Amino acid sequence: MAPGKGMFKSTMGYSFVIFLSRVLGLFREILSAQILGGGLVMSAWSSAFLLPNLFRRILGEGALGTALIPLISHTLELEGPASARRKFSTILIWLTFLLPTFICLLILTYIPTIKAVNYSFHDVNVIGEIQSNVGFQNYKVLLESSGFRKSILNTLILALMSLLAIPLGFVIACGANGVRNKKAQTVFRLGFYMPNIITGVSIVLIFQYILQVDNGLINLALSNILGKKIEIGWLSDPSLTKVGASIIQIWTTLGYNMLICLAGLQSIPTELYEAAMMDGAGSFRRWRYITIPLMRNNFIFLFITGIISGFSRFTDLYILSGNSSSGKPAGSLQTILMYIYQYSFENPSYGLSCAGAVILFIIVFTVTAINLKVTKTI
Repeated sequence: MAPGKGMFKSTMGYSFVIFLSRVLGLFREILSAQILGGGLVMSAWSSAFLLPNLFRRILGEGALGTALIPLISHTLELEGPASARRKFSTILIWLTFLLPTFICLLILTYIPTIKAVNYSFHDVNVIGEIQSNVGFQNYKVLLESSGFRKSILNTLILALMSLLAIPLGFVIACGANGVRNKKAQTVFRLGFYMPNIITGVSIVLIFQYILQVDNGLINLALSNILGKKIEIGWLSDPSLTKVGASIIQIWTTLGYNMLICLAGLQSIPTELYEAAMMDGAGSFRRWRYITIPLMRNNFIFLFITGIISGFSRFTDLYILSGNSSSGKPAGSLQTILMYIYQYSFENPSYGLSCAGAVILFIIVFTVTAINLKVTKTI
């Protein structure tokens, strides 16, 4: 297997596991809220997990691997295998002291997950007590609900619309790759990556102003261009709210997509372009037969992570809906996660909410598996 292909598969697997951890985290929050409530006990519980969660972010979500792999590789290259093994053993000994933390995280994450799956097959009251075994009744109720089916459709549409950030990011990456001055290229990249640094709540508040009907910047710009007053309800018209919400998501993820595409472009050997130019290939043919094929893995990676990100949207849509899980206006922004939230906190029915979370996991798992299967056959 080629090294690049193996790295791509590893990246895909890691991305999926990270998303799975987010779904499991949703199960954990549902159970924690119903068992502990919202008082001092819940505050103490959250405070107790500050330190373990810090270790999880450092050790389990990429920070350690990002620091450790280059260090060991550098030591192996300059000092040899013996020195690399000693350095790795030293790091491993230190990590051993953190093993109790990992055990606690394992127990406190997967036990609530198993309970959540179990709850999806039961009628559960508001204090978490199982009343009766209802089998697949919770799933049947959800799948027969027009509101839940609409939330699935809304989620899918929003996820697909947000994928427009991939071609836009690729175009911007092509422009950045053409900038030969390193300092100018760095400024260019930072400018487009800034939205990833800004908090989601701040981004939503900014775009609520930009997309206003009366004095929004987009409507004002269109009015100046067309020479007449334009009043488009980007966030108030049910037929356009998905467009407005997608503008926010595209703007937020554009920098990330640009950086991934730029990394792919810079990894293409320049010898290929030089050979193509010697054979008389023009710019378009070089782009068509060299750039696009060699960028395929980057595009597939961005597509899968974009779909996963689209299915996990909640905070921005919740704020756009007026801090309501109903997906206002007219339920046009209610996603599966918002539907689950509604039956977890606003109208508690824990059996239904857990069943919804399981269905969400099945959908995302299926989409990811299909994409990975297609990737292997291409």
